Amino acid sequence: MKILFSPSETKVSGGIEKIFDKSSFIFPELFDKRMEMVNQYKDFILNASDEQLIKIFGTKKEDVIKQYSQDLSKSKIMKAINRYDGVAFDYLEYCKLNKNEQDYIDNNVLIFSNLFGPISSGDFNYQ
Repeated sequence: MKILFSPSETKVSGGIEKIFDKSSFIFPELFDKRMEMVNQYKDFILNASDEQLIKIFGTKKEDVIKQYSQDLSKSKIMKAINRYDGVAFDYLEYCKLNKNEQDYIDNNVLIFSNLFGPISSGDFNYQ
């Protein structure tokens, strides 16, 4: 059984210094398409006006805009299930689960990332 989650609007900062690669994601055959989207996103962010950034991120808060405008290829990564900070993720309390339960979540929960498409909760996600 697969469990489907939508991403939350907010994300937890931090993670490890590692560049994500093909092995970071479920469906590695989609990696080239994902990188194409990351590059298009990066180009948009670099060339967007303040108004466009406010619209795409849904906020006028400069710190949030700055966080989401970072170069994804240089940002820290962590498991997707730990990255998102929404209600469903809070109630799951992943960090309080035992190893077997976490493994089950890592292998059976799919999150629909707005940038990467379907990812496993155990996949590494950008900041």
